[in-house]
Amino acid sequence: WNVRAFDMNFIWQRACKYNLQALKKSINRDRTKGNIRDMMLDWGADYRDLRKAKDVAAYLGIENNDPYDGSMVHDLYLDGNWEGITSHCRSDVEMEREIYRRIY
Repeated sequence: WNVRAFDMNFIWQRACKYNLQALKKSINRDRTKGNIRDMMLDWGADYRDLRKAKDVAAYLGIENNDPYDGSMVHDLYLDGNWEGITSHCRSDVEMEREIYRRIY
């Protein structure tokens, strides 16, 4: 979810910084012909119709009882709450996997 603007951009920038040419070249950043599928963009009607993954999951009837969201991960890290981070990541992946199954 939001993989084009956040995850892949972050990875591509690090590949540039650390001169990881193969990784950098494997990420096609062309918005019309790229090799990145972003469920958030696919779900929305256009570039202005951006929804949170949890909201789409709720709409689709997918349960998600994760007490955390991505904005809390930094604080969890500072608190040394590795279980909270692990739990959030697991819950996030499971939710997004189910969203993927429903929309593709």
